[in-house]
Amino acid sequence: MSAPMDSDRGWPMLSRPYLHTLAGAILAFWAGTINTITTLTIMFERSSHISGRLNDVGMNLVLEPIDSLLVFTIWISFVFGGYLAGLALDNMGFTRSLFLIAPPIGLTALLVSRGIYAPSGDDYGLGRMIIATILPIAMGYQNGLTSQLPRIGRSTHWTGNSTDIGVALARGNFTLAVHNTTKIFWFCAGCALMGYIIGIQNMSPAYGLVVVAIGYFVSSVFLHYVDRVVSKQ
Repeated sequence: MSAPMDSDRGWPMLSRPYLHTLAGAILAFWAGTINTITTLTIMFERSSHISGRLNDVGMNLVLEPIDSLLVFTIWISFVFGGYLAGLALDNMGFTRSLFLIAPPIGLTALLVSRGIYAPSGDDYGLGRMIIATILPIAMGYQNGLTSQLPRIGRSTHWTGNSTDIGVALARGNFTLAVHNTTKIFWFCAGCALMGYIIGIQNMSPAYGLVVVAIGYFVSSVFLHYVDRVVSKQ
């Protein structure tokens, strides 16, 4: 009989350093692809990097209020995604919770294919606000899931992880330093890949989002399979 999909709150594989780094790297990679799509097209704002966005909320509250509203929408949506992750992990387990990242990305692909997005950075219409709600929820949800599992940690933005690398190196904790550096590397790799596909090969952002949604789903299946193998050892 196959094991239940939820395993438990986490995965047995997370007790193995190289495997929890693998999980973090894969999820960081896909977060990088989403962040690049939203930065280059459809929203013209980052969907997972929150620290800089909060700076813009305050700065543009006086200078450009409509942009402040947009960025506040991104922030509150990201927070709501974290809230959903807090509910999902305890009730559904990690694998089933991971599968829920793909649907909002697929929904966004459908909306973009129907023309619901921002055609430029100067557009503050409903389409941009819709994108600024859905994708940050997905990113906040992912980050909320992995943040509840300390062996993986944050997987969508890197200020805290970068600080942790420096502290870990000072304390001789090279395992943690390598873990966080690996996640950041693969986030950058996801950014580079999607930058090439969207920015140079001119793939439609709708198609790019479909690729990412499928990537999340396949990655979730793959990581669950690895976890099942490890749990039987």
